[in-house]
Amino acid sequence: MVKRRKVLLGMGSLAAGSAAAMGTGAMDAMEMDRNATGEIVGDGSAYIALGTGYNDEFASIDGGQLELDFGGEVGPYGGEGLNQDSVNHFHQVFSVTAQENGKGGFDLYFTAKNSDVLQFYWGSDPSDSAMGAQNSKPLNSGSGPSEYTIGVTIDLENVESTGTILGANDDFTIHVDDQ
Repeated sequence: MVKRRKVLLGMGSLAAGSAAAMGTGAMDAMEMDRNATGEIVGDGSAYIALGTGYNDEFASIDGGQLELDFGGEVGPYGGEGLNQDSVNHFHQVFSVTAQENGKGGFDLYFTAKNSDVLQFYWGSDPSDSAMGAQNSKPLNSGSGPSEYTIGVTIDLENVESTGTILGANDDFTIHVDDQ
């Protein structure tokens, strides 16, 4: 009798295992429609807000978006641009703020298409790079907003001629990744 139970139990286990491996065939695909809503707002009102910094003559909010401009006449001293064969540091040009939204923490960092020319750093210290995930800083929104001011380095050390810099090849990305 014991042998018969082992055989029946073994056959039942084999059948159950085969059904699990093969699937039931009840569903191969499905589509369902759902609703999604959201608001598009300017950079100053978004969950991650962008604004001008303390050195705001190089940053502005235009059409709701942050724009950086390092050409043309700036400040009371005149001048119309950057020197060739120079490295230029602009402290605290703009800010990145996590608005109070209860989401929690993010990692903030920057990348640039042409990082040989355009780089970002934290606040007023050009040696404190904000470039790449390895240099990210926490941006928390769960316990109230947190903010960083961002400095900009424009490296023209190998540029001998005058003309326009920071064109389409010099776009940059602000990364705000979930922690």
